[in-house]
Amino acid sequence: MYNFQAQKTRIYVPFLSNPDLVGLWPFPEFNRSLRKDFILDRLKSEMRNIEFIDGDFIQDLGELEKVAERNDIDGILTYTLNQTLFPKAPWCFREKADVSIFKKHPMIITGGLFAGTHQLLDFNEVVKRKKLPVLPVASFTFEDGLKDVKLALHLIEVIRNVKRSKILYVGPLERMPNPAQANFWRRDPEQYLETLKKVFGVEVIHMSAEELNKLYENVDENSAEEVARKWVDGAMSVDGPNKGEIGKSARLYLAMKKAMKDTGANVISVNGRWALDFRDWLHVLGEERKEIVADNKFIPKGALKILPCMANSQLMDEKDVSIGPEGDLDAAVTNLIGQNLTGKHGWVYEPDISFSAGQLIYFHCCIPRKLWGPDGPSQPYELRYSCGRCGVAPEIQLPLNEIVTSVKISVTDKKLAIHSGRIVGSICKEDRYHGMKMGRGEITIGEQSCINKVIVEANAKKIFENYNYGTFGWHRSAFLGDFREQILNLATLLRLEVIEEDRD
Repeated sequence: MYNFQAQKTRIYVPFLSNPDLVGLWPFPEFNRSLRKDFILDRLKSEMRNIEFIDGDFIQDLGELEKVAERNDIDGILTYTLNQTLFPKAPWCFREKADVSIFKKHPMIITGGLFAGTHQLLDFNEVVKRKKLPVLPVASFTFEDGLKDVKLALHLIEVIRNVKRSKILYVGPLERMPNPAQANFWRRDPEQYLETLKKVFGVEVIHMSAEELNKLYENVDENSAEEVARKWVDGAMSVDGPNKGEIGKSARLYLAMKKAMKDTGANVISVNGRWALDFRDWLHVLGEERKEIVADNKFIPKGALKILPCMANSQLMDEKDVSIGPEGDLDAAVTNLIGQNLTGKHGWVYEPDISFSAGQLIYFHCCIPRKLWGPDGPSQPYELRYSCGRCGVAPEIQLPLNEIVTSVKISVTDKKLAIHSGRIVGSICKEDRYHGMKMGRGEITIGEQSCINKVIVEANAKKIFENYNYGTFGWHRSAFLGDFREQILNLATLLRLEVIEEDRD
């Protein structure tokens, strides 16, 4: 996999200053060289993971034109030391200013008390109007501003890491009639991959299900048994799948891990439902399914022996790996960005919505057990059949009263959807099999669909109204914690249009 520590994030630091005002503003004893050295020294001591490049003094933002062409930096941090209004109006006051120079690299612009806030305010109007990848930071003191600058610089680190990522997509590439909402090839695949590379810098590597299945067949049996044993030993109980089925999930996990290592990918998306051999699951699915699966057109060449739900869950519990279930590359990109931003893995879900309750149910089988991140604790879990009953998945206990941030990126449309809510419950084990399975026509929530069902209190009706299915599909990704402001700022730097689904 890619070594993200191979190089530090490189930030160019110019200092906006008018030498004619030194000794006059912001106070007579002001020395811009001393101030510049102080700021650079503090930046370097506070953020040793970043390489700061001394950009010297500039009098005008337009002078950044020569910096825009540099390909050896990841972003720009501009400090305003004193006003540059006199003797001539600066760049941001001039008509027909060239804003293209601010589209080349993400930029943060800030300054100290009385150091030209009017310029920052005016420039911010240009930033908003032209949708430039620039974040302003305003504060009275350097120390207060430094906190926000650190957060903004972290966003540039996130972008840098994302641009060095590779997604391994496993599954078909052919256009199919009525493809699933998650599949990137329901649009123009070539245009999709081009936009993914241009906007996010992400490369996609394709692998057929047959190739992954060959890796699966060659997995060392003892290694798979060890993984399966750890899953069983860590579970509160096993409800449904037998030892052999859990072993298949362990083999698929090791095969996926090997595929990522062989291709240098740090993200994987297995389009399992388009590449699954159902015949091994007739004992679970029922004899009536025999006629359906007997026709070979339903069995892709080299099809997988099991859905990747448990394998995905295990990979999400590990560092520097992101997942996009069901061939959803938009979800893969969303999770990649979210993981780098938050240090936590997001889980892809599908929603159900209740206007009267003011709640959503986030449901899906594929979920990390370590919701707080790879270094955090594992949630208690039970091993069960996945909702399709063709695989194994963990049903986890969710923490209550935690804020959750829901995100989805549309690569094709260069848009980002976001809403937030609060976890107020989950569908418990006792809510299963009280209806249809007991011979009655009534149905409980628990016996339907995916095994992980998270109840989230939110502005449900507004989210329903703003849930743009055509752009974002059904899936969203959920992250524990309130990350709305950071994600909105990241969207600014990536020049993504934002839809706040729970707001007007």
